[in-house]
Amino acid sequence: MTRLASEEYPAYDSMVATLLDHKFLPEKEVLQLCERARTLISEESNVRSVRAPVTVVGDIHGQFHDMMEMFRMGGYAPDTNYLFLGDYVDRGYYSVETVSSNCSRTVVGSGSKGCVASNASKVYRVEGLQLPHTAP
Repeated sequence: MTRLASEEYPAYDSMVATLLDHKFLPEKEVLQLCERARTLISEESNVRSVRAPVTVVGDIHGQFHDMMEMFRMGGYAPDTNYLFLGDYVDRGYYSVETVSSNCSRTVVGSGSKGCVASNASKVYRVEGLQLPHTAP
């Protein structure tokens, strides 16, 4: 189950497109996305090879629009490789969107490793949803 089946791509591509349009995902899709990302990440090694060059990204803290601006300026995965070091939520208003965006990129890019999310294992409670935040 490490990679998406071909019939799964349209649903997850649609989620990425929705988030890139700065729109909210329905709660059901957020939960589906988090579960799929959790499954993929839990099957991967805790040590990852990252293809150079790579853009290392520090703490985002729910600053969704800043993250989108970073992608606009630096390029989108898989054309640009990113390594996210963590702390996606807790200060910005758009924490769910920030986590959803990185989860969607992790799921869609699971074959290419274009976008790697990394951090110590944590669980964040965001706007009433318990979202997994686990290291690959």
